[in-house]
Amino acid sequence: MYTLSVPNAVLTSPTLAGLFPLFQDDRVREVDTCFIRLAGAEAGERITRYNGALALRMPGTARSIINEALHEIRRAGSFVRPDGSHREPWEIHASDWDGLFEFVELCRNPNLLLSSDQIEAATAEARAAGKRFVLSDICIEAMERLFGFGYCGPRLPGTRDAQSRHSLHVAYALLANLPVPETVLQAYRNDAEAFRYSEWADVLLKVPSLRGGAKVESGVRGS
Repeated sequence: MYTLSVPNAVLTSPTLAGLFPLFQDDRVREVDTCFIRLAGAEAGERITRYNGALALRMPGTARSIINEALHEIRRAGSFVRPDGSHREPWEIHASDWDGLFEFVELCRNPNLLLSSDQIEAATAEARAAGKRFVLSDICIEAMERLFGFGYCGPRLPGTRDAQSRHSLHVAYALLANLPVPETVLQAYRNDAEAFRYSEWADVLLKVPSLRGGAKVESGVRGS
C-alpha cells in the first residue's frame, strides 16, 4: 500500500499507477512538491513534476517499468481467481477495471512515468530495432500478455464485439443471466448513471427475473 501525505490530507493507493488519480485531488495538486510525502515506495521511486503536472520517477527501463506497473495492477485488483486463471470482465470490480484502462491512457504521456534519460534510452533501443518508441504500444503489448486482452477490451458475452467499457460487460452478462458477483453489482446500484450507455441493463439490475429472457442487438458503441 502506498500512502500519499500532504499537509491537509493522507491518501492511499494499492498501486503506484493508482497514485495518478490522487494527483488530481486539489489538496495534492496545489501543494508544492517538497511538501508531498510518499510512503511504501521502493528505493528510487519518487514524486516530481513535469511541465507543472505531478509525475513519478522510478529506476529501470521503459519496458520494465510498464511491466511492473501492470503486474502490480493485476496482483492488487480482482483480475485473477485464486487458482491463477483470469476472471471474466463482469466478475471484476469496476474500480479495478477502470484503473487498468486509466493507466493505459496515462502511457500516452511518457513524461509522467519516465525521465528524459529513460525516454532517450528507449528511443535508441527502438531505433536500433528499426522501430519507433511508443510507450502506449509497449503498455498494450504487455497488457495483452498479462490480462488476455488489449486496448479494445475482450468480447462482450454472447457477441463478437470487443469492448473496453466495463458497464457493457456487466450489462450483457445480466442479459445472459450469468452469475455476476453481488460485490460487482453493488457498485452499479450505487451509481444512477452507471448504465447510461445501456439503459435496458438498469431494468435487469433491478428485476432479476427478467435476466436471460431478452435479446439486445450487438454492435455497441466503443469506449
